[in-house]
Amino acid sequence: FPSHDNHPFEDHDIFNVSKISIGYVRDLFRDRGLDVGLGGALSINRNPETLAPVYGGTLHSGWQLFLRLRPTSKGH
Repeated sequence: FPSHDNHPFEDHDIFNVSKISIGYVRDLFRDRGLDVGLGGALSINRNPETLAPVYGGTLHSGWQLFLRLRPTSKGH
């Protein structure tokens, strides 16, 4: 955290924060022992008002797009 002069809490304080996410992955192909998938996720995060000076508010959202590579399972 930045200097204590700007914030009303100590380094050892504990805060409850929360996050909810939803996502999806679609397998594009399975070949030569490799599964390739394309996916995305959306998230909403919430922190207590006490942390608003650090995070710039109490409610935040985010998203991600990703490419998943993994070995094909033996069942395929």
